[in-house]
Formats: sequence, structure tokens, C-alpha cells
Amino acid sequence: MNTDDIIGLSLKAESLKRLRRTGWALVGLGSSDEETVAAHSWGTCLASLLIAEKIRSDGNAVDLQKVLTMAILHDLPEAIVSDIPLTAVQFGGDSMKSSKEKAEAAAARHMLDPLGEVGSFLAGLWEEFAACKTLEARIVNAADKVDMLTHAVSLERAGCLPRLLDEFFHNSHHENAGSSLEVFEELYSKLLSLHRGNKPKPTWTY
Repeated sequence: MNTDDIIGLSLKAESLKRLRRTGWALVGLGSSDEETVAAHSWGTCLASLLIAEKIRSDGNAVDLQKVLTMAILHDLPEAIVSDIPLTAVQFGGDSMKSSKEKAEAAAARHMLDPLGEVGSFLAGLWEEFAACKTLEARIVNAADKVDMLTHAVSLERAGCLPRLLDEFFHNSHHENAGSSLEVFEELYSKLLSLHRGNKPKPTWTY
């Protein structure tokens, strides 16, 4: 890898600073309430760091460098394939899910392989994240959901109707079934409680 490779990949990734996360738009939020993929990636990095440190403080071994590298890279393929919303996968079924996974994996390799040995190493970490089998990959997958739900609660506190965001809480918990961490379950429960607390209380008329 040389300095031209660094500039080349950085230029390709620039689009993530402008690319909007489509899920928020699909539920009817305006552009001022949306976020970019890059903004979400930063939030995922922060959540990954905090979750990893929580797990380490409980006496478990965690490769923090691997966690943070996966978090930085986890949405990199979207610079080429864009942000494919969950609804597209839900309506497309298994074939759409498989196609999305293949497209993102191919995009990751396309962007990282030109970096030579370093690129192959980074692409391998992205694939480890996508497989969601190792502790580090599960941490980043959990952080991905935690950042999304934190953003949802933040939007609600800024005036967004909580009922518009119910599906984000339902889908994020369903997606993590089978690979969930204990700390994610605790974080999810607390964020769900905040979400429910943001809903307007019924008014009684007599």
C-alpha cells in the first residue's frame, strides 16, 4: 500500500459523508432529521468502543483493534452499492437478502483489494463482521443497532413522533436474535423504555 492508495480509497469513501440513510426517509422524516452513512459509522465506532470496554471490564478478552477496525469499515461498501433499506430485503425475500450480501462483499473486495496485503487483511475483517460469528463481530453488529436506536430516541426528543420509529425497535431486536450479546439486551431494553416513555400519554375527557 502506498500514499496513492490511501488517497484513492479516501476519495471513494467521501460519498458516505453525503449518502443519506434511507430508512429514516422511508418513514417520512425530513432531510433535517436524517443522517448520513458516515455519521452513523462514527456513532457505531463510539458504541463499539464503549460496548467492548464494558465487556472487557467484566473480565472478558476482546481485541479492541479488531473491533474498531470492523466498526470503521462496516458500511464502507455502501459507497458503491448505496444504502439498501431493510424493506427491500423484506419484500425481496431470501434472493434479495443473498444478492445484497453478495453485492456488499464484492464491493468491499473491490475497494480494499487494491491496497495489496493490507487491503486483503481489511477485507477479511469486513467479512468477519458480516458473518457475525466472533465476539468482536457481534460487538460491532450490536453497536450498529445501538447507534440506530440512540439516534431514534434523539429524534424523538427533538420532536419526531415516536410511533414513526416503532419499526426500528422491532426490527433491530429481531435481526439480532441468535447472535445477541447480554449487554445488547440490556441496552436494547433501556433504549426501548426511553422510546416508550417518549410516546404521548393518553388524555382522558369526561
